[in-house]
Amino acid sequence: MKADGALMAAAQKNTDFCESQIQDLIELLLRQITLARQGKIEQVEILAVKSGELVKNIASTGVSHLRQAEHLNGQVKSLYGELSMILADWRSRTTEEIKDIRQGRKMIRAYRRGV
Repeated sequence: MKADGALMAAAQKNTDFCESQIQDLIELLLRQITLARQGKIEQVEILAVKSGELVKNIASTGVSHLRQAEHLNGQVKSLYGELSMILADWRSRTTEEIKDIRQGRKMIRAYRRGV
């Protein structure tokens, strides 16, 4: 009986740890979203490294603990999706700006040749 109680206590401790880690991940994702909206992509990348480490820690706790934290997993997926959309939009705008700069350089070169 004591062994069963100890196993259950250990399992609960792992589940609590997993949920704590997922909460930390949610906080990091929220910070990344805020920074991405502000255009602070370098800081987003720094936090992405920390997020990756948390994901590895969470994954190492085992699938059964992740299932018990299912209510948090949906929130993580939603935030990750939102962050992905913001970064995709930023990438698209940056690509357009680079394209405009290249076009401007071509015009300057053409003007210099003509002078």
